[in-house]
Amino acid sequence: MAVDRVRINEISEQIGSILWITLSRPDKANALDLETIRHLLDALTKAEIVPEIRAVILTGAGRNFCGGADLKELSSQGPESIRKLLEPLKEFMTRLEKSRLISVAAVHGAARAGGLELALACDVVIAARSATFGDAHLANGLTPAGGSTVRLPRTIGFHRAKWLILSAETINAETAREWGLVMEVVEEAFLNERAEAYAEQLGRADSGAVGRVKHLLMQAANQSLETALRAEITALEDHCQSDAFRIGVACFLRTPKA
Repeated sequence: MAVDRVRINEISEQIGSILWITLSRPDKANALDLETIRHLLDALTKAEIVPEIRAVILTGAGRNFCGGADLKELSSQGPESIRKLLEPLKEFMTRLEKSRLISVAAVHGAARAGGLELALACDVVIAARSATFGDAHLANGLTPAGGSTVRLPRTIGFHRAKWLILSAETINAETAREWGLVMEVVEEAFLNERAEAYAEQLGRADSGAVGRVKHLLMQAANQSLETALRAEITALEDHCQSDAFRIGVACFLRTPKA
């Protein structure tokens, strides 16, 4: 049975319940320019209002996932161009982290600087064996500004993150998996298939509940234990008014227990 395909914008397409976003500047290692970032925001905005869409898979065209920000555009007008490029990128990544949609990064080839930061903002990262990860900012006379000093320590631990940023070295896909950055390493031929499997598995849950859980996880990083625990109770109080709560609990109570 054929699955409907709906073009969302220049870099995204809905296939069934999944929005596929493909960074599409392969001749520039899919470097993030303002046009691409605007397409990312536009795709996410449109997808979030379509009830049938449950997940986003982020991929890269050509040999690489993403080499980072477009340095020519980033440096064109001094501080003004930096903020012009990176503020909307920050908006996209923070919205993705809190979105009701499950997000999966399917990484092959290089994920550097902003490419690494994009992957860190996703719920799950699946990597091809060809994938390599690195911060790379200091190697190019830059400092991180897309979240790696914030998200990377939370993902792989403070000292590993500090080494990866300060050394500007890269790690391969297996090391990234061992460090907790990557969920699974697969042959490149199966990368999209496995990313889709994760998107479908995690996207089965009620999307309203997913959004609440992701928001709780994001808040907890900046809260005391007591505040975070109280926030969980408040979120469940809100959620218990939903159809998903009533249906889920009713089904559980009807299921025979071993």
